[in-house]
Amino acid sequence: MNIKFAYDNRHIICNTITNEYTMMIFLIDSDSPCILGATNLSFSLPFKIKDIEFNPNSIFRFVSCGV
Repeated sequence: MNIKFAYDNRHIICNTITNEYTMMIFLIDSDSPCILGATNLSFSLPFKIKDIEFNPNSIFRFVSCGV
């Protein structure tokens, strides 16, 4: 649904919808393609998170906003 790059253009945060219609958030290192972190928001309804954004000058801290 949403994909954002950190200031270093290496780290990516994205939120997705799974096959079971739950929200999932991934933190990805694109330099060495690996998933650094993932969380399944199994008790949240799909499409609740509307946007995500990295904190300024951060590659691991981010905020999300939604309904």
